[in-house]
Amino acid sequence: RESDVAPGTGQVTTYALMGGDNIDLCPVMGPGVTVELVSYSMWGGNDIYVPPGVRIRDETINIMAGNEVRQSARGDGSNGTVVLKGFSLMAGHDVHLAKGYRAKDQGQLE
Repeated sequence: RESDVAPGTGQVTTYALMGGDNIDLCPVMGPGVTVELVSYSMWGGNDIYVPPGVRIRDETINIMAGNEVRQSARGDGSNGTVVLKGFSLMAGHDVHLAKGYRAKDQGQLE
């Protein structure tokens, strides 16, 4: 499913079993904002989309699993921080730069 997170949300909790959600955090993020994404996953995971400048902090516990933070989605924290929490068993999440932004010119819309 597609999950758009409303501005002002401080924590998002998801459960994924043999699948996952597309989670767009763009409306929530901004300077000084911290959002916790708590996810419990087994044989699946979420695709997480962030705007440029968002720092990703991975505090998840993983067994035969892991998260992938794409190079283009690794920001300096100038646009907030996303903290990944939770547990994954043979699963993981992918963090992407949101569609419409060019990775090369962090912050410019296409």
